[in-house]
Order: sequence, then structure tokens, then C-alpha cells
Amino acid sequence: MIILIDGYNLMKSSAYFGEFHDLQKNRKRMIQDLSLYRKIRRHEIKLVFDAHLSGEIKAHTDQVGGVDVVFTKFKELADQRIIELSRQYKEQAIVVTNDREIIHFIELCGATAIPSEVFEERVQLTLRKSNEQPQVTQWRKPSEDEFKKDDTEAYSSKKGNPRRLPKKIKKYQSILEKL
Repeated sequence: MIILIDGYNLMKSSAYFGEFHDLQKNRKRMIQDLSLYRKIRRHEIKLVFDAHLSGEIKAHTDQVGGVDVVFTKFKELADQRIIELSRQYKEQAIVVTNDREIIHFIELCGATAIPSEVFEERVQLTLRKSNEQPQVTQWRKPSEDEFKKDDTEAYSSKKGNPRRLPKKIKKYQSILEKL
């Protein structure tokens, strides 16, 4: 399993990873926590950042704590690199993003998409359980309305056994268990 993360997307959607106004501090915190997570769970992680926000001209990859930190070329978006990597890894790839356009393309490649908030929650939970916990943890419990909304959308006008989950949901749940 290879986890491909849209770095700035995760930072924007996260109260924890996007806490500071300084991008460098947020990036450093994210890389530090993901390297601890990688040490515990042993997943290959590629964290992809857009070059236009970092000031880099050439594309390069650094390995920090076992996490591959990828910076794109100057005019290349992280979205393009993530789509390219998901084509390469296909079913092995799990992409962490909230970008609907990326989700559409990677699902065509056979990869699976995980929302940034869900992945952040899994990382925080794993770090708390391992006692290698980060400095501050902010988590929001989903409301009952969100659960009811998800249930009604998943089971609307489907044929077959009503107690059996669709393949897509079962695949998503099995991936979440592995995270």
C-alpha cells in the first residue's frame, strides 16, 4: 500500500496541520507526524507539494524520516504529479485529498481516495495509541445528521440484498482498517 498525499490540500483542510501561518512550520509538523506514523504502520508515504508555493524551480524528492517529500516543477501542480503516480501504482495507491477532480481521475486508474479529514483522524489516533503523540490534537466528532445522510445516500434505490454493503464501500472500509 502506497499513500499519496496532496500536502497543501491536507494542510488547508486540517486545523492541526494548518495551525501556523508559516508554511514551513506546517510542512515540518506534517512531515514529522507522518514519519512517526510511517514508523508505526510501515506504509510507504509520498507527500506531494506544489512548487509555486515553496519557491522551487526544479522538481526534486527528499526523504525525511522514511517519508518521500516530493516538490513538483515550477509550473507543475501537485494534482498532476499525484495523478501520474496513481497511474503508476494503480490499485496499490491510496490518495489523500479533497479535490474532486483528482478523485475522479484516480478512481479511473483503480486507486482509492480518502478524504483529508479522515486520514488526519487516523494519523492522530495512531499516534495517540503509540504514545509518540504530537503536541496538540484537535478532532471533531461527526454529527448524527452526517451519519444519517451518508446512510441514505449509500442505500438509495439499489437492487440486491439490502443488508450487504456495496463493493465500493467494502473496499473503502477495508482500506481504512489497514490505515
